[in-house]
Amino acid sequence: MIKCPFCGKRHTIPIQYGMPTHEAFLDEQVGKIKLGGCIISEDNPSRYCKDCHKTFGKNFKNFGILEKVFFFIGGFGGDNHFIDISLESTSYSLTYRYLLPFDSKRKNEPIEQKRTLTEKEVAYLHGIIDKLYICEWARSSIDKDILDGTQWSIEIKYQGRRTIKKFGSNKFPPYFSELKKAMSKLSRGKF
Repeated sequence: MIKCPFCGKRHTIPIQYGMPTHEAFLDEQVGKIKLGGCIISEDNPSRYCKDCHKTFGKNFKNFGILEKVFFFIGGFGGDNHFIDISLESTSYSLTYRYLLPFDSKRKNEPIEQKRTLTEKEVAYLHGIIDKLYICEWARSSIDKDILDGTQWSIEIKYQGRRTIKKFGSNKFPPYFSELKKAMSKLSRGKF
């Protein structure tokens, strides 16, 4: 089962569009599918969560050319990791920056490393954005009961569109651990 990017539950079902058949009505009655209506569009969501009643799985491939991805995870008392990926030219680059905690006994010098991404890594990045439904996450995920801790953000920029920004503090979307693993893989295990 596919996990809902909003509530994290795995009670999700496909959404079927178009003129429904008798079998489709029966499948909806037993909870196998959700009927989405007769209008078929590339922007229609593909999944429905039976727990939180939200739809997800929109096709962001038509958003155009992916230009930039920025990812941050860190906090006041911990290590801070920044990944800046630029896909604006034919030279795909990843810049990784690392900053020690402010109260660290170690020398507090930032580390910066740059490298070129392979075509395979760029394809992996595109796949992760779609597979983890990042563009559909809530804009903010904040636990107001915790003052210090872990902050995070991700920004995704498509050519000719506004930047999609998601951020949080001590609260994480259901697919966040998968995003963190993917960013660590792209930065070659830096965190």
